Amino acid sequence: MLAAGLEFLCWTVLGLILGFAAHWWKANADPYPDILDQDNPALNIALTEHSVVNYALGHRYDEAGFWEYHSLKNLAFYLACGLLAVLVPVYVTTEGHAAARGGFCHAAGLFGLTPVFCP
Repeated sequence: MLAAGLEFLCWTVLGLILGFAAHWWKANADPYPDILDQDNPALNIALTEHSVVNYALGHRYDEAGFWEYHSLKNLAFYLACGLLAVLVPVYVTTEGHAAARGGFCHAAGLFGLTPVFCP
């Protein structure tokens, strides 16, 4: 049982790291703003990466129209997406779980680590 808990913790940490990295990338590496016109969401959706999901969830943007890095709401969105992107493929099927565990154990072995749940 401890091994399963530690494995879940590793996948969760990996998902959070992935979500945080995606949030940082969206806030700092996007060359064009998502909001061109503050008053016309249809124009923003048609011409930029601003989507219906961003509009419906009320994501925050700075004055220039770029993704706001210091918004906890934006961070929470990407952390949740990162967790889902990791945990769903790993735990949906038995085959996916076995493949993910094998890949994780192989990657850990490259760094000289042997997690408890690895054979």
